[in-house]
Amino acid sequence: MLADFTALKDVLVEADSLCETLVFKDSLKELETLVDFSTLKDALVEADSLCETLVFKDSLKELEMLSDFTALKDVLVEAD
Repeated sequence: MLADFTALKDVLVEADSLCETLVFKDSLKELETLVDFSTLKDALVEADSLCETLVFKDSLKELEMLSDFTALKDVLVEAD
């Protein structure tokens, strides 16, 4: 009985195989976590949208300043 290590060897082989499977599954989970860029993508899309909104608002302000000729009109009235 003590000389027959076949059963012990089989159990150790099975345990080793199970351990490799669990390590592989954990590695896959970590890889899936690293590959999941959806949160980063969402943040970048939101930042891009915000940037476009700010640029648009700045453009509107510049357009308003360009279309405000009251200062020029006042100067022309005074010069006349």
